[in-house]
Amino acid sequence: MTPEEGALVLTNDDVKEIVDLPGYIEALELTYRQLAEGLAQNMPRQRLFLPLAEPDTHHWFNLHAGSVPGTRTAALRVNSGLVRFETHFGAQRMEFPGALVGLVLLFDVGTGALLAIIHDFYINPIRVACTSALGVKYLARDDSRVMGLLGTGWQARWHLSALMEVRPFRRIQIYSPNPEHRARFVRQQQERFPAVEIQAVESEEQAVRGADVVVTATNALTPVLKGEWLAVGTHVVSISGGDRLDHRKEVDDETVARSSVVVVNSRLQVELDDQQDLLPVVTAGRLSLDRVIELGALVRGGLGRSRSPAEITFHFNNTGMGIQFAAVGTRMYEAALKRGVGTRLPYTWRGRAV
Repeated sequence: MTPEEGALVLTNDDVKEIVDLPGYIEALELTYRQLAEGLAQNMPRQRLFLPLAEPDTHHWFNLHAGSVPGTRTAALRVNSGLVRFETHFGAQRMEFPGALVGLVLLFDVGTGALLAIIHDFYINPIRVACTSALGVKYLARDDSRVMGLLGTGWQARWHLSALMEVRPFRRIQIYSPNPEHRARFVRQQQERFPAVEIQAVESEEQAVRGADVVVTATNALTPVLKGEWLAVGTHVVSISGGDRLDHRKEVDDETVARSSVVVVNSRLQVELDDQQDLLPVVTAGRLSLDRVIELGALVRGGLGRSRSPAEITFHFNNTGMGIQFAAVGTRMYEAALKRGVGTRLPYTWRGRAV
């Protein structure tokens, strides 16, 4: 790309034609290693919640920013929408009524140029799922063949796909509280993975029992996973990543306390957002935050010891990070250039230094 060219706009329809999960996992692995080495830079996630006249409804403004030398890019992700807290099937959940606007701005760190504007309907769940898959690559037992999946939404769909890239799962046990969603999800995923046994079960516990890897991909505000259900050697993934307004908590305290290894994307975000998946266990003295490993440190140096097959491990995929959008966004941009996908803007957004 030359400085005279405008940014490439990638719509959701464009992005779904160029998805490359193995490539994104590889890019994230490089990115988290560089973060641990002090090369990549990431700003903590920032969220603004503006109360509106309608009860329990806020305007939600969500920001992520990060720079990655390995991809020669920086990214700013921005979301704007309404958030509301509602009760479904006996559980309170955070919902997004109406339109949710999400954009990723991708910049060239060598020139400062705006390379791309990417709609984030696909890139958002993909970067979460591929980050979870990276954790599975380093923490789950090599012989993991059964996945317990709680949730049947967009995040659950991409997690199933991404985790299949790092472990050859042979059975997927799926639960969500909505029977119709469960049945539809199983039909859809069985068509995509005909060699895998994919079954709906009747409770969270049935999904977890006998699973080697358990993924909670829900928008529940209260725990859907109890630590007492976990067998030795299980790897657990939670993507709740709450904040000071949205005190989501997908796993109970016993899950964390039973885990020999606890990994987060960012320890700082745990404290900044008062994240309830970890902090109550820390406050109770059952876990020291100093013992919590960041994903970048895990990728850079592993555990520093062999993982015992009897250990329960827990990856709290606790926050979105700008570096994730830089890593995945760059791969999408490069693929779009090769495939001739996207729309080039007729202007460059370049100003003049004052």
